[in-house]
Amino acid sequence: MTEISSNNKRIAKNTLYLYLRMLFAMGVGLYSSRVVLTVLGVEE
Repeated sequence: MTEISSNNKRIAKNTLYLYLRMLFAMGVGLYSSRVVLTVLGVEE
């Protein structure tokens, strides 16, 4: 029973880590694309 609980905790922790990593990567991508477009001179 404790092995199943331990596995569930590990799965939940890994899932949370992957979501945080995905949000961080998305934020970096959005910000860097904004900077690149500004440097290239693209306007609205």
